[in-house]
Amino acid sequence: MEKLPDIVEIHSSNPITIGVIADTHIPDRVNSLHPNLMHELQESKVDYIFHAGDLSHRKVLEELETLAPVFAVRGNRDFLIRPKLPLIRILIINGVRILLTHGHLSPAVYWSDKISNILHGYELKRYMRRLPRVDSRAQIFVFGHTHMAENTQINEKIFFNPDGSSVGSPPKYLLSFGILQIKSDGNVERKIIPLTGAVVKFGRWEYGESHHHREDKYS
Repeated sequence: MEKLPDIVEIHSSNPITIGVIADTHIPDRVNSLHPNLMHELQESKVDYIFHAGDLSHRKVLEELETLAPVFAVRGNRDFLIRPKLPLIRILIINGVRILLTHGHLSPAVYWSDKISNILHGYELKRYMRRLPRVDSRAQIFVFGHTHMAENTQINEKIFFNPDGSSVGSPPKYLLSFGILQIKSDGNVERKIIPLTGAVVKFGRWEYGESHHHREDKYS
């Protein structure tokens, strides 16, 4: 595990809106970002973008940076990206401490997860144990890797996974991204937004079909 990085602090008298994405897997699973993602991020008026890993290619960063500043971390599929992305980032936004990481953390944890997924399927409790060990002071844990959306608060801790914006197939997987809005007083609003209208076929997006639709309100 890498040591904790330098903390990025951002403060504003206005709410700060963050678009959160993960697991875009370009070009190893699909040729480009979801056709509606950039428009949706623009419509959400994001001030920043978090990418929780498995970009697979630096051009993903370059495209997202045309909309807003991007904070990205290294996923298990990002070994070819140079210069290397950090494994974790810690940000304090309007006083709220956020841990941003892919979630695999190390080769040992990655393979342990593989076995657990085969035996038990996805379980949030594994991440509830694991991520606070990285930074116990974080109030929001943003992660990817599982391809399962998560928007859960346990006591004072928020576990937030935007799901994947490129992979999966209905009905098991939902293609989506997330929005975190952090008010000047530190109050947090969060939601998962489905990405519909296109699906991946043979490594390319095709219009005219939608994934299973789920509407998550701000919470």
